[in-house]
Amino acid sequence: MMKFLFPLLVFLGLLGRADRLFFKKNNSFSSRFLFSSLSHSPLFEIPSPTEEELSVLDMALKERFYYLGKGAHCYAFASENGEYVIKFHRFASHMRVLPWLNHPLSYWLKEKRRHIKQHNEEKLTYNLLSYKNSYKDLREETGALFLHINKTRHLARTARIVDAMGFMHNIPLDTVTFILQRKAKMIYPSLAECMKYGNIEGAQRIIRQLIDLMIISCQKGYADNDPLFHKNHGLLKDRAIHIDMGDLTQDQTLRTQEAYIPYIRKITSSLQDHLSSHYPDLLPYYNELTRHN
Repeated sequence: MMKFLFPLLVFLGLLGRADRLFFKKNNSFSSRFLFSSLSHSPLFEIPSPTEEELSVLDMALKERFYYLGKGAHCYAFASENGEYVIKFHRFASHMRVLPWLNHPLSYWLKEKRRHIKQHNEEKLTYNLLSYKNSYKDLREETGALFLHINKTRHLARTARIVDAMGFMHNIPLDTVTFILQRKAKMIYPSLAECMKYGNIEGAQRIIRQLIDLMIISCQKGYADNDPLFHKNHGLLKDRAIHIDMGDLTQDQTLRTQEAYIPYIRKITSSLQDHLSSHYPDLLPYYNELTRHN
């Protein structure tokens, strides 16, 4: 018996190591992380999609989507035509299909794992409610085109995504939590391009759009709890948007000018530092906007 058992254990060990190396080389992407074992929750229920929303989704799904990056709670893929980003929520191990494949006993036996599980469940509720509420109230401010949270049967559509190693995956959208957004340009490269060609007016427009975004969001009663300002905000042709919808939370105390001006200065402090270091000529304009709005 041992003659067969030992080679089997060695083989499984090598297989697990190879899988881990492949996972790291693939920028920590695994399609298995997209599928949850969670049941339907009324807390995350959203209205059925309109014909217009389905039409936009169908237009986007004509494209292949290529791996863009991994955030705190999502994998992001950009469409081949550069118009869209589709984000899939990444579920913790104990929430995935066949959760026993990871840490099969430790969630029962280890207190640390039980705390991790509780934290993951609280974080999931926080993120999914942020998706739901910001999609309802901040669609223009997030560039959001489509949201799907609970599992359904009515979509009957598939997204073609290509991972970091070039392998394609067909993802049945009824079974995953995903967001479709307009693809935005990043702030600092856009500022750099304007300043490279002496386009001061264009650079000021970027700053104005970002501050306007913060003001509108505050007036609607929303705060952004992610401090990475330049990574979580971007630029469309006509406006700035929140790229990360998972950390937008309701905060009615920010609706008044007296409350939102200091908040905006705090949340955009990294932008202020960037202007001070790289484009000091733009700093008076930033200060004016955050002082008088």
